Amino acid sequence: MRKKIEYALMLLIIAGVTYWILSGITLKTDVKENVSVQIYEKDKYAKDSTIYIDGIVHKYLFSKEQYFTGKFNLENFDKQTSNVWIQWSKDKDIKMQTISSPTSSNLRIGYWMLIDKDMRSFVFTYDDGKIAATSQELMESYKDISRNYN
Repeated sequence: MRKKIEYALMLLIIAGVTYWILSGITLKTDVKENVSVQIYEKDKYAKDSTIYIDGIVHKYLFSKEQYFTGKFNLENFDKQTSNVWIQWSKDKDIKMQTISSPTSSNLRIGYWMLIDKDMRSFVFTYDDGKIAATSQELMESYKDISRNYN
């Protein structure tokens, strides 16, 4: 009986350590997308454009958490951010993300945006005040929500 308890405890410890190790593993998915967006200047539609996304989405094995590393650039926009890191988080009922760059002084994108996990529906601001959005409705939601963060 004592041996069975020892085996059960060892099995439990091994299972716990295995889960702990595996939970740190990320599955990597290459992302290469061209997403059409509308550009707004001073809350008025200015033009259509395209966001070029080229990078990797990292998803944790036993979690819904994920993050993106790579390029996230607007066509014909000067001084693009070389590489970005996008971390999705949950804030109230809104899918949010934070964005950063190895050289933050060159970051041209605002530090937060609304974005879905498929990276096909999003809205954010550039440092010159332009807003890039995949839809008018999303842009209006972004303006309402951003009032709470500024």
